[in-house]
Amino acid sequence: MKNMNLAMKISLGFGLVIVLMAIITFSGWRGLSTLDSGLATYRDTARTTNLMGRVQANMLMMRMNVINFIHTGDTSQVERYKKFHDKTLTFMESAHKQVVHSDRALLIDKTDEKISEYNQAFSDLITNRNKRNTIFAELGTIGNGLETTLTKLMQKASSEGISSTSFQAGLTLRHFLLGRIFVVYFQQTTDQEHADRANKELTESAAELQTLNDTLVYDPLQPLIDSVTKDLKKYLHSFSALINVIDADNA
Repeated sequence: MKNMNLAMKISLGFGLVIVLMAIITFSGWRGLSTLDSGLATYRDTARTTNLMGRVQANMLMMRMNVINFIHTGDTSQVERYKKFHDKTLTFMESAHKQVVHSDRALLIDKTDEKISEYNQAFSDLITNRNKRNTIFAELGTIGNGLETTLTKLMQKASSEGISSTSFQAGLTLRHFLLGRIFVVYFQQTTDQEHADRANKELTESAAELQTLNDTLVYDPLQPLIDSVTKDLKKYLHSFSALINVIDADNA
């Protein structure tokens, strides 16, 4: 299980629950075909089969909500999931109270355990998705500020006739913008190649910025360079945090 990401764990957990319920239902069918134990056994079997059918129906709806959330990030799917999860727990509670056959009772206990694990895996997925969204929003805010400051730096250097500074600021901005593009790609695809390309462009942007700082000949532009340097460090730190969250999802 450690080598699977959360989405795969959720899928496997769902499969295990369905298998367990199928076993319980099959056990009930066998009970219905051999009524030697009398009416009590018949009633126990019928209740078990009915309850497991309802649990399966609600689990299937939960599964659909999970899949939709993974693909779209739509938070309304979480609310729908919770509704069907609550119904499932209600039916499982009834099963615990009504089922007296020891073998089926043990299977119901196991099913309850797997439903709990499934729910926890989905909760972990939601938590990580929320972290990703928060960090990505921070990256957007910092990135917008960086673009604005670098553009202002280019314009001021150009108006002062310092073409070398304007050119160097343009190189810094170019690499930063390319880095932002691949940060977005990485957020969408979680592809390591996109993360590597983003880091490459952002590192080159930082190198060009250092050259800009070292070759500056017009001191009034220093505050703008200091602002870009500070924000670029923040951006790199936030991107590193985004990589860590996504890696945790895929661990």
